[in-house]
Amino acid sequence: MTMRRSAIRSPRVVVAAIFLLVACVVGAVCASGLLGRKMTEPEAVIQLYSSSRRVLVMMRIGDHPPAPVVFDTGTNDNILDTAYAKAFNLPRTGPSTSIDGSRGLPVPGYQTWLKEVRLGGAVIADAPANVFDYRNTDEVGVFGPNSFPGKLVLLDLRRGELRILPRRARTSLDGPGTPYIQRGTGGLPSLPLALPGMTVDAILDSGNDSALLLPLHLADRLPLNGRLKEIGKVVSASGDQPVYQSQIIGKVRIGPVTLDNPPVRFIKGGHPNVGLPILRQMSLVFDPTDGRTWVVGDSDTDD
Repeated sequence: MTMRRSAIRSPRVVVAAIFLLVACVVGAVCASGLLGRKMTEPEAVIQLYSSSRRVLVMMRIGDHPPAPVVFDTGTNDNILDTAYAKAFNLPRTGPSTSIDGSRGLPVPGYQTWLKEVRLGGAVIADAPANVFDYRNTDEVGVFGPNSFPGKLVLLDLRRGELRILPRRARTSLDGPGTPYIQRGTGGLPSLPLALPGMTVDAILDSGNDSALLLPLHLADRLPLNGRLKEIGKVVSASGDQPVYQSQIIGKVRIGPVTLDNPPVRFIKGGHPNVGLPILRQMSLVFDPTDGRTWVVGDSDTDD
């Protein structure tokens, strides 16, 4: 990562054309970070459409027809596919500032400025976006919590909802929250990931369909059941790289989720990453302005 505003397309694991999911075992709810009382009424509720691999939301530019984009907590910018963006004659304000988070490489393309954009009917802030060859036929781009500066963003995947809250709702949250990995516009939401013998800060990445994706250098420090096995390629914005799999011997904990002897995947670069299969098991609040994350309980998200 750099201090520039950079957009990350989260990694996608391809294994013999089948996208594998890892089952999660939910443990006891961690007391730290839970809401102490009812959350403020949302300013907007956005419907999410969830498949086994992606969380989608409908995006509309101006009065043009809506199109599906990924709602990705592992990106800090907005992304549009080159072919899709061409129809809008968007201004070119400079070269792409996108950096592939898993490979650390720049992503060729150009930067533009988006205005009059809605996600699920809710207006987002006018902001820069990066345009490049997204290489996916199911969606036309990626948007994340940074689309709502000055607000709180509550992600409740179990209900398929994104709730946009006024920032004053922070008074309902218990504690200061967990700081993002890297502050400022390049920051990404994270939580402590307790592994056997160590705790690391892990990016919360709803755009990643692997439950646990760790840097390869951690493999020698973890109790693994057998040798690493190459199972395919991770596809990200700047290319692909091998992905390896093994099984951790012991418990892994993040927020309210406990995993017993979970499968784990490794790639050479990037940060520790917790993906969609685990994020489905919790509700999260993001403050993209101050760069903080909270885990909230079921009773706190009830209407």
